[in-house]
Amino acid sequence: TLGASVGVGPFPDSGQGVEELLRPADMAMYEAKRAGRQQYRYFSQEMNGRAHARLTMEENLRRAIDKNGFSLAYQPQIILESGKLRGFEALLRWNQDGRGYVQPNVFVPLLEETRLIDRVGKWALREGLRQCRDWREEFGDELVMSFNVSPVQFARAGLLDDLRRLLDDYQLDPAQLELEVTEGALMQDLEQSCEKLRQLRRLGVRVAADDFGTGYSSLAYLRHFELD
Repeated sequence: TLGASVGVGPFPDSGQGVEELLRPADMAMYEAKRAGRQQYRYFSQEMNGRAHARLTMEENLRRAIDKNGFSLAYQPQIILESGKLRGFEALLRWNQDGRGYVQPNVFVPLLEETRLIDRVGKWALREGLRQCRDWREEFGDELVMSFNVSPVQFARAGLLDDLRRLLDDYQLDPAQLELEVTEGALMQDLEQSCEKLRQLRRLGVRVAADDFGTGYSSLAYLRHFELD
């Protein structure tokens, strides 16, 4: 079954020639996709403003990647029963040119859409595991460092090789690394997800389901996945 996302650039309000009409039609098509796909949208001037803002943010994100403009915030994870520190969750932060922090729910979807998330994700893993190594003397050898993994990262073929290399570089026990995978990422391809989880389990890396129950899966699906 095929479907279509359609953007409409009305003549003559959106433009006179073919090239002039294609640009607003293209913007309207992306609005249709963002609204859930399989529908149509007419171009409006508001879309032009949003497209310009999106393009500006994308350029700023690329500059931040080149200049190492991201940072990690570490949120402690506490075992409530004992009060003991279990580990930390490494959270990606972006202070845009020193003007203030941009909310992750604003820039992370754009990183995923442009596939820049892979480069940023690799940096975050390396930076967070380096910090985990440096904290071992203070917090012990069982300290766990958790990372949110995007669907793009989780599906990538080279993920396991990258993790092996990083764990070896920083001399960490694989059980000190925990990947938090969203329900949506796990449900995109059940067979592929199960195989990837088996590979991570064999490597010794922990895996947690993040945001479970916010989508369309049920508790029955948990039996399919090898999760910690």
